[in-house]
Amino acid sequence: MKGTHAAIILACMAISITHNVCCKELKPKPVAISMQHPLIEAKAGYFFFTDSTMRHVYDKGGFDLQLCGSYPIYKVLHVYGSVEWFEKSGHSLSGHQRTSIWEVPLSLGLRSVFPIATHIEYYLTIGPRYFFVHAHNHSHDVPKNMHADGCGGFANTGFLCIIGKHFTIDFFGEYSYKRLHFHSKKSETQGHTVQVGGLTFGGGLGYSF
Repeated sequence: MKGTHAAIILACMAISITHNVCCKELKPKPVAISMQHPLIEAKAGYFFFTDSTMRHVYDKGGFDLQLCGSYPIYKVLHVYGSVEWFEKSGHSLSGHQRTSIWEVPLSLGLRSVFPIATHIEYYLTIGPRYFFVHAHNHSHDVPKNMHADGCGGFANTGFLCIIGKHFTIDFFGEYSYKRLHFHSKKSETQGHTVQVGGLTFGGGLGYSF
């Protein structure tokens, strides 16, 4: 009888271990919700120019506002798009006349999303960015209004934290690049070419459909 009881106990233990192993193998890996659904985000960041001339004129950075979204197309790949707004005041190179600038960059790119935990994702985005830039000067020596636009590029990366069923918190960093030439309509002054992109760091709130 003791041998029979021992055999029954061993058999039950073997069945339990086999059941646990099979369940672990069959259990699907957790996938964050924003990998499977469209995502729309509102972001705010701190932007500063990487061009030395622009840093001299606009010595401190400014707030950058973004509205962006992504749509899954194949496995970890998403189509990404965004529209941004940046505005900053400064002083001319001589330091006496006020000047201001605003930019509206439009972006379109591909985003790769990688889950690193049940509720955390890492992403990397790259693509072209079209810049619309307007500068307003208070000096009589240069044109009062100067416009320029053109296509450059951008890359951003960050972490998405999933909150509840639909909401996300985003922590990101971004780099953009485009050299634009601002033409002068005054014969006694020359235009200038500058890098209007730069670095942005910030965060955002998102909603996954």
